[in-house]
Amino acid sequence: MLNNKVYEITPSLLNSWLYLYNCYEGQEILAKESFLNALNRVKTPTNEAQQAGIDFEDKCYTGIVDAENEEIIKIITGGTYQLSIKKIIKVNDLNVLLYGRMDCVKGDTIYDIKKSISNYYSANKYFHTAQQSIYLELLPKAKKMIYLFNDKYGNTHQEQYNREDVVPASSLICNFIDDLKLPKKFDKGILNSLTKDYTYWNNRGISNETCELFGGGIANAEIMPKLANRFITPIFNERQEIEGFSARYVGDNPKTKKQKILGNKKNFKYPLFLNKNVIIKSRTVYLVEGMADLYSMFEVGLTNTLCFFGLYLSPSLLSTIISLNPYRIIICENNDEVNQHGKRPGQEGALKMKNSLLNFFDENCIEIRNPAPYKDINESLIKAGPDFVTNLLGCESI
Repeated sequence: MLNNKVYEITPSLLNSWLYLYNCYEGQEILAKESFLNALNRVKTPTNEAQQAGIDFEDKCYTGIVDAENEEIIKIITGGTYQLSIKKIIKVNDLNVLLYGRMDCVKGDTIYDIKKSISNYYSANKYFHTAQQSIYLELLPKAKKMIYLFNDKYGNTHQEQYNREDVVPASSLICNFIDDLKLPKKFDKGILNSLTKDYTYWNNRGISNETCELFGGGIANAEIMPKLANRFITPIFNERQEIEGFSARYVGDNPKTKKQKILGNKKNFKYPLFLNKNVIIKSRTVYLVEGMADLYSMFEVGLTNTLCFFGLYLSPSLLSTIISLNPYRIIICENNDEVNQHGKRPGQEGALKMKNSLLNFFDENCIEIRNPAPYKDINESLIKAGPDFVTNLLGCESI
């Protein structure tokens, strides 16, 4: 039966959710409170900073010019102010009502006015916000959105987001819904049922010592029948709670899917429970696609490695890398063959990751390394040995 309910999702709700993963250090509790208030529609009194923003916008709309807003008034004059739009879209078979009130629409551009009485402007200030995604969905004719940020000294800064560079609203909302679905953690008791047989990994150049670091083993078919003949690696968070599992097929059926991921991989920041201090001390982080490459990196001593489980950096993992503030970021792409669409997914994914990171790091900090002639880090370890891996990545084991 179709679900005919309509769920209203506003930019402010999504912003409060995104802030959970991108808040400043020490603001985690306040971020959680803010999100719960937005989710439960708790009305909060307008504070001094918010009122200053409202008053500033009103002066811009009415054309009351002063030294602070003169530049903004010149930009928005002739546009439509406070344009409210509603639209229902389908996300995972749910009817989602989007709503937005745009400060100004002029030509093919949406303008959003921001005023701060306490903050300086910093580049990419609104990268982790939902307004550009929602507003550009609500107004298909618009090609871009520009934030007009007026700082505490009255200086105006412009921050532009083009449609082609913005996360689609449907994708953002899909991630939001998935996040709400998975607050649970997995029972650690599952680990007691695993058989500590590392033969599969031993045959791929990985020692028992490395395998033991990650706490995995062969699934018990009686307890976990859907994961029979799979080597299970628990995905721990920094509090050593299990957020998911990587399940690698080790049987003989060539038609069986090799890799399964249980849990919400968008939340994984793995394996920080093992190596956060190593990354901070070395000021270098390696990024690999999957568990085989992660095991291989640890095997050769490159333990300052994070796994992104796929082809892109999740907002949560990107935020983590930013907070770690490394000097060097090395993306270890896979040497994929051209697929049926004429693309090389590993290489394209690496470029997208680099572009995301360039919003926060200098270009000379970010490198992409390809393991050619081998398809990935694990194959290069098996066929060429650990020296090849460390030389490829331009670093000695630590």
